[in-house]
Amino acid sequence: MEFQDAVLHECGELLDAPRRLKESLSWEVASEVVRRHPGQLMLAELQPGGGQYDCLSILRIDRKETETVHLNRNPKGHLNVPMRDSFDVRPNWTQVLLAENRLELIQIIERQLQLQSPKQTPETNSKSIGYRLVSSLISSHVHNKTNLFANHGWYDGELGERNAVMDHFNALPLAIESGLNNSESALFNSPAANFWFLYELPRSKQSRDYLEFDIGKNQPLLAIDCYQGKAYTRSESFDLMSEYKNVGRKIERLELGMFVGRGA
Repeated sequence: MEFQDAVLHECGELLDAPRRLKESLSWEVASEVVRRHPGQLMLAELQPGGGQYDCLSILRIDRKETETVHLNRNPKGHLNVPMRDSFDVRPNWTQVLLAENRLELIQIIERQLQLQSPKQTPETNSKSIGYRLVSSLISSHVHNKTNLFANHGWYDGELGERNAVMDHFNALPLAIESGLNNSESALFNSPAANFWFLYELPRSKQSRDYLEFDIGKNQPLLAIDCYQGKAYTRSESFDLMSEYKNVGRKIERLELGMFVGRGA
């Protein structure tokens, strides 16, 4: 079924995908856009509209006037790009889920970000590997009884120095010592914006309207610095591109070797 099929869109306006699927789909789409334009884009968890929305947002970092596309995961949320060149109709998550080819959506997002679609997808590098790994991990757990969700290390609001969510960082001290305190950033002038934290959450803690995270009881499994291309567990840190090359540049093998083999 075509992504912009009118019947599919109308059905999607009546239905809604579970939050865990929106998490997986939003990361699949956003990480692929970054992969096609490494070094020009970064991802953030934003709540535009005064906190009304829960968005995985794609931001340009290569120029002063930042273009942004919001992927809203709220109930009945939409992707903030136009369908058929009109913002009066915006894509919903059922369209993303059921469309046979998501390339059309990727290209719509690229146009909205004023980016030229590449003729060939660039090789994965240190600026795209982290986002690809987050997406792969979330996707591989989406049908389990316990799912993975990514929380941003930077808070969209006033939260002390550098807007760092220190509850995340304090659970993985290596992310502070080797990452937060020794990292540059091209987003929000804060190294905290480089980081994403992977959490497990059982279905019983997932509702249509919100996710019941208790950071005090539910510790992150992994921290990924998506700007530097590094990852941190409770016991070690490592360079993602080196690991990726060691497993034949296969993201699934990287996931297994790091996440399972290292006991993250």
